[in-house]
Amino acid sequence: MGRNAVREKGATPTKEADLYSWALRQAELLRAGRLSEIDPVAIAEEIDDMGEEEYHRLESALRVLMLHLLNWDHQPDRRSRSWTLTILEQRRRVERRLRRSPGLKSQLEEALAAAYEDARLEAAGEFRDLLYRHACEGAYGAPEYGGNRDVAGWAAIGFPGDAQPRGYTDEEVRGRA
Repeated sequence: MGRNAVREKGATPTKEADLYSWALRQAELLRAGRLSEIDPVAIAEEIDDMGEEEYHRLESALRVLMLHLLNWDHQPDRRSRSWTLTILEQRRRVERRLRRSPGLKSQLEEALAAAYEDARLEAAGEFRDLLYRHACEGAYGAPEYGGNRDVAGWAAIGFPGDAQPRGYTDEEVRGRA
């Protein structure tokens, strides 16, 4: 059956029950010029939703791009090939989305502002997690690695220390010295 043919058998699916089949049926009716049988309000809603989806895809690509750019700027020691590839990929997605839907350019400032706000909050959360991990390592790690001065962190939580007493060799601990 060609794209312009209209199927006559079976009940017309409702948008709520089967969006996919409903959309195909509406497209068939439009192509056949059977305008009295279409659901124009619902079709208009779906077209609006498609436009919103395009906007959200743009905003999402901008958010991922800005998140990685913020991390790139504020965590230079963690830069990786993966970050580089993600930045390049998201730039391509933004450019492609704007090329395919030039009307989104009028919404670009709004999308950038929303995406930046989300990216900043997400990056701040990642930074807090990183800061917390480093603070814990510094406070409770073994002193020979540069943290936990005078085992104060261990004393604060009642941890007796690791198996090897400080300042003793393996032989002294085993009683062989």
